[in-house]
Amino acid sequence: MGNIIIFETESWKNFLPLSLSHPVFEMRVGRNSNLERITNFTRGNFLGLITRPSMEGVSRENHLLPVNQDLVNHFKDRPPEGKTIFLNGRIPLNHETLNNILSFGDNALFRSDGDIIGFICNENPLAPVEMLLGIPEEERIIEYLTHNHQEYRLMLNPADYLWDYVNQNPDFIQADFRGPQYSQHSGKVGEGVYYYNKDFINIGINAEVDASVVLDARKGPIFIESGAHIHSHSVILGPAVIGEKSELMPGTRLREGCSIGPQCRVGGEVEESIFMGYSNKYHEGFLGHSYLGEWVNLGALTTNSDLKNNYGEIKVSPDGVNLVSTGSNKVGVFIGDHSKLGIGSLINSGAIIGFCVNFYGGGLAPKYLPSFSWGDHKFMQYDLDKALKTARAVMARRGKLLTPEYLKLFKSVFEETRKDRELFMPSFSGQS
Repeated sequence: MGNIIIFETESWKNFLPLSLSHPVFEMRVGRNSNLERITNFTRGNFLGLITRPSMEGVSRENHLLPVNQDLVNHFKDRPPEGKTIFLNGRIPLNHETLNNILSFGDNALFRSDGDIIGFICNENPLAPVEMLLGIPEEERIIEYLTHNHQEYRLMLNPADYLWDYVNQNPDFIQADFRGPQYSQHSGKVGEGVYYYNKDFINIGINAEVDASVVLDARKGPIFIESGAHIHSHSVILGPAVIGEKSELMPGTRLREGCSIGPQCRVGGEVEESIFMGYSNKYHEGFLGHSYLGEWVNLGALTTNSDLKNNYGEIKVSPDGVNLVSTGSNKVGVFIGDHSKLGIGSLINSGAIIGFCVNFYGGGLAPKYLPSFSWGDHKFMQYDLDKALKTARAVMARRGKLLTPEYLKLFKSVFEETRKDRELFMPSFSGQS
């Protein structure tokens, strides 16, 4: 099949605050991340990554793949035979689209309107790799390719912002279910579990579904991954994914369109939302049309709005400065890694809560909170050493370590967002 290179572009900035600590190809949509979906489909092929310098170490560590300069060295030492396929990491691709792209043999450029989906190179890929290491704007890539690549248009609706992933999530869960013949029920199921459309429900190995749970797959499939635990009196409406070793607390109402990543603890009511992984919404409270990063904790009764009182279009400011029209009247909150919200927190529709924010005291949070903010309604800068101490403690509870590479990323995000804090907290006089 050839070599597969997944790359980032300048558009990573549209996916703040999640992209502060994740390459865009790690974004979870449907059952998998963009990277996992490509990896699962292209097993046995050489796979490499191109990402921002700040992400290089953790990407190499997390995925055990050649990253950035590794690819340059690889192609200098071993020029490949056959084609190399480059895929834009921000765009989730279903199996059908991936199969179509991989079937091409000539130099080809794949676009959907103004978006670059990917391209195929039949020569030594060293030159395009070196060009992509600059994390260019997508228009620059298209200009670079148009003189020697045949252009093909794909009928896709690429994600430009985090809310696009949320909106596309139900369709990708549907696409990730390969049909009733793939349905399995390998876990332990208690008495009185009620199924709708049982053939569209997957219960993985070592998963547990306690008594008196309702699994309703009439509107889409349900994946309960290996080691997950669904406690009694919970209701799951498909399409839905509950990740490996995640738990739904007793009485959870998981409405349609949710993807819960690995090792999360979820309770209350959740609708059309994505959890990257390792995050907690343990108690009552509503979360809707939202995207949460890793190591997030929502205190009891934390609730977000995903609909304005006037039912109007919701605008979001990913960077805290520029407002972006979403084209939707249903948009929730977007929360970066390691952020914590205390009990009784209320969150506006279209809110952005950055990396490692600690908001407490209850009541309505600001619609934009920059990374490393600390406070109730008067904010200080979250002291880096204290933030790291908390992160280590939280990660240890899931058996994870804050590695040297992750420590470098953590510190990089702190420095990268310093001006943001100075802009939005001009009066802060110290640190937590």
